[in-house]
Amino acid sequence: MAYFADLSEYTYSVIRPERPAVVLNVGWLAADRPYSTGECPPGFVARLRELARASEAVMRGLHFCELCPGPDDQPRKPCGTGEIRVRGAGPVVYAAPVLAVHYVAVHGYRPPDEFIAAVLGSA
Repeated sequence: MAYFADLSEYTYSVIRPERPAVVLNVGWLAADRPYSTGECPPGFVARLRELARASEAVMRGLHFCELCPGPDDQPRKPCGTGEIRVRGAGPVVYAAPVLAVHYVAVHGYRPPDEFIAAVLGSA
C-alpha cells in the first residue's frame, strides 16, 4: 500500500466520486512514517467499521498492515482492500483505506478532526 500524508490530495486511483469533489487522503500509513496518535470519540471506531463494510474502490490483491510485526505473508496479519469514502463539509470527500479501522483500533492512530466529524456525522 502507498503512503499519503493526511489531508493531502487523493491520487491513488482513477476511481473518483460522481459529483465534483475535492478528495483528500486520510489514514494511508506506512511503517517508516510518523502518524498522529490519541483517543478517538466514543462510537467512532464502530461507525468507521460500518463504513468499511460498505467499502468502495475495491482493488485487486491484499494490502497488509506495515505497522504489525512479521512478514506480510503471516497468516493472521491484518490486511484489507478497498477504501472508505466519507463526505465532509462542502465539496470535500475523504478517502481512507479499509485498514484505517485497524490502525485506529490497534495502533492508536488518530485521524484528523475533520475526518472524525465527517465519519460521526455520516450515520
